[in-house]
Amino acid sequence: MRYCLPAFLVGAVMTMVPLLQSETQVPRLTFEVATVKPTISESGGGTIAPRGDRFMATNVPLRALIHFAYAPSTGPFLDAQIIGGPDWTKTDRFEIQAKMDGTSIPRSQIQLMLQSLLEERFQLKIHRETRELPAYDLVIITGGLKMKNWSNWRSTARWGPFCPMAEA
Repeated sequence: MRYCLPAFLVGAVMTMVPLLQSETQVPRLTFEVATVKPTISESGGGTIAPRGDRFMATNVPLRALIHFAYAPSTGPFLDAQIIGGPDWTKTDRFEIQAKMDGTSIPRSQIQLMLQSLLEERFQLKIHRETRELPAYDLVIITGGLKMKNWSNWRSTARWGPFCPMAEA
């Protein structure tokens, strides 16, 4: 079974489908000041988080910044939903330090500020569309559910308190 999931087409420093702009321009939210530096580190991992009146992203690829900036309020989206963009968006890592105007800014506004920063510094262009992507359905087979009820587990089991099959 297939589901239609929103997909984000990404183009960095290349021409993609131009964004439609309305005749009335809405002021974009931006950081007061921001620095973007490439990171030389080969190690994986990194952090993206606001800290007080600062937004900090350390040792993260551009793809992770796109995930953070465009994630819906209902949760993250799949990596397969970001389509396109050069290979370096997955490998080259960056550090961002930005100052926000205030300390209790909602995540949705921080995301809009980061979107503006990505558009300005990386010339990022996005296009949203709905595509059919593969997905799995978990269904109960004929004959019923074969999973055991966890009500008989013991808190003193030798394999730990959450192992229902272990005996004391």
